[in-house]
Order: sequence, then structure tokens, then C-alpha cells
Amino acid sequence: MPVRQGDKMPNYNLTRIKVLVVEKHASMRRIIRDVLRELGVKNVSLASSPEAAYEIFREEPADLVLTDWAPGLDGLKFLELVRRSDDSPNAYAPVVMVTAYTELHHVCMARDAGMNEFLAKPFNAKLIYFRIKAIIENPRLYVRNPNYFGPDRRRRRAQFDGIDRRDHINAKNSERRERQNPYQGPEKRSGFPGHRGEDFRGGNRGPVLH
Repeated sequence: MPVRQGDKMPNYNLTRIKVLVVEKHASMRRIIRDVLRELGVKNVSLASSPEAAYEIFREEPADLVLTDWAPGLDGLKFLELVRRSDDSPNAYAPVVMVTAYTELHHVCMARDAGMNEFLAKPFNAKLIYFRIKAIIENPRLYVRNPNYFGPDRRRRRAQFDGIDRRDHINAKNSERRERQNPYQGPEKRSGFPGHRGEDFRGGNRGPVLH
């Protein structure tokens, strides 16, 4: 699935980023690798299991991860390792879940595990690029609580008349990252009048790739 000359895409320079592809099937790993190379990514690591992927991730932390989630490859398990393991070298690494599990409850499960973007199979080169573009252009704060660590799962802003008790751990202390500034305006939570539901397929935000 190469990038065709007729496809209009912003000209981001992706030559310096490191990408880890976690995919069960060898043929699909090669397809994703070839797409990334067409997009300019030179450093692509490949793994066929969460365990092998995490070993690669520990040795050479990736700037971006594309992970499968399918029978025989537990992408949620790998995402949990990246986000919560004590020896994770970069718990903030942007992770795109690439899967044929496309029902709403699957999207919610991946979101609640800490993914940044969701990409349904089958896909094309343009869709992969647009997920990378969303991560670059729309960084999200990371949130930590007893049950979750990852990008802020609330994608819409609304009026909220009360104290926001979320712990934006990287907003005011040493874990703050470039361009990840806390939203200063009023917000509204699910369950309050006027709340707008989440849109899982568009307008996504993610941390800046370094």
C-alpha cells in the first residue's frame, strides 16, 4: 500500500523518528514497514509478540508504536507494559492500536488501556499518515489515577461547574512535556447537562513526537 502521487498529505519530515511495529503476521509487518518507509521513516523495528516487542522497546525506546490487537497477539497487554511497567523507558510513547476489532466496546477497551489513536483494519497509507499527523498536531495531557495512566480520555471540552479532580501529572511538575499545556477553560464531565459524547474516529489528539 504505497503512498500514491495523487494523495495530498502535509510534508512532515519523519526521517528521524523510531517506530516499533507489533504485528502477528509477517506479511502485514512488511506492509506496514513498507508504508512507513514510503512516508520517510527510516528506523522501523518489527516484532511478532508483546513479549518480543517489549524487549525491543526496552533496548531502544520508540518514538511511535503501531501495535496489532488480534487473536494470538494481545495488543492491550503490550500497551499495559508500555504505560505501567516500572522498567518502561518511555511510558508516554504514542501508541496506535491497529486492529480488526472495530466495535465500539473494543475502541473503549483500547482507549481505557491508554492508546493514543485507533486504526481499523483494513487501512491504507493515508490513514496511517493521518494517525501520525494527529499525534503530532494535537498533543493530549497525560492523566494518572489509581486505575489509569495515559492520554486524557476526554476528547471534548464543555462547561463544568465544580472542581476538576483529575491528576494531570505532567502539567505542573518535572514530568511536563513540550506543548502539553493544561486546558484553562471551563470543562464538563460525562453525566452533566450539555455534555457531548466522545468522537473516537476523528479530531484525535496525541503527544508530540520527538
